[in-house]
Amino acid sequence: MRQKLYLLLSFLIATIEILYAQESCNSYDGQTFKVGDQLRLGYHYISSSNYTCIKEGFTDDYGKKRYKDLKEENFPLSTVTVKAIIPENSDIFYSNEPILLVQSNDAPDKEIYVHINKAIEKGEVISSMMEKPLIENSAELTPELMFACCVRVNKLPIDDNVLLNYIATLDKELGRECLSDKFKFEKLKAEYQSKLEKSMAEFDFSKTYYIKVDHNRDEYDFTKKGYPLSFSSFKAESSKQRFFIISHGFYFLIGNPDMANFLPLDADRAEKYETRSKGAQKQSYSSPLIYSVVYLTLKDKRMEIPKDKYEVLNLENKYRSSLIGADVKGIEVYDHPSFKYNLIGSNLSK
Repeated sequence: MRQKLYLLLSFLIATIEILYAQESCNSYDGQTFKVGDQLRLGYHYISSSNYTCIKEGFTDDYGKKRYKDLKEENFPLSTVTVKAIIPENSDIFYSNEPILLVQSNDAPDKEIYVHINKAIEKGEVISSMMEKPLIENSAELTPELMFACCVRVNKLPIDDNVLLNYIATLDKELGRECLSDKFKFEKLKAEYQSKLEKSMAEFDFSKTYYIKVDHNRDEYDFTKKGYPLSFSSFKAESSKQRFFIISHGFYFLIGNPDMANFLPLDADRAEKYETRSKGAQKQSYSSPLIYSVVYLTLKDKRMEIPKDKYEVLNLENKYRSSLIGADVKGIEVYDHPSFKYNLIGSNLSK
């Protein structure tokens, strides 16, 4: 009898939620959500397998309505439909802010609740996303490809040190074993030298590649209408004559730095991005950390390292074994570490 009463009570609560639901609500970053709208779920916010701002409703063994963090599973980048907008329900998120009741296309039987403001702030709901890459048919420039390209263009001798580093690039654990066990390394040398030489010979310089780099932006420039971009190496490693982008320990010497050090963006879009970045509490601080997909074409030649007039460092020793010449063909800039969504803006070389 008690279990039946709990079931009836849960049904009544759900019914009341729907009856008192509103037709639309606004999120802190200026978006309007209506019943019937579709939105995309992102990745979970912290290092776990569950969302923190998205919950699943269920009835426990005693017939009582409960809510638990939704398991991420296959939900990232999937579409959900807004079924109701609940003005507030402190039992779900301990908050008096609007909650979206949504239905997943992939799991229609699940009762999913989204704390929309927090979910946008933490990236668990996607605000903006490119439907296709800025440059289609581009290929990821993996550390293995970087290594082969670097040895080729710099005409580096393939000695034991190069081979040890190459093995470690492909397999860190095997690299450590070879470093501590000279006999094991000796048995593998010929195999990995052949593999490296093949990769060098077959490297395709006609392709456009992309790398993923986390770095910083400076304050919005209202005169130039955009954000100056600062890569981690720019101030510390670069002179006025050199512009490097560092990825996996390789230094890409950029021939057209203007494409990489500025993101054109109109003020309205910049304002929307910074409003989202400041969070639901509308902090005064907007994080300068950004995540860029940089599209490159690589140069099949040994690059000369530009030097300042009073340069004292031995630049050959510092850069030669990790230097690759490149031009930037385009850049996508995000404020989410997945490098997939919450796009700030993009720029494509003409």
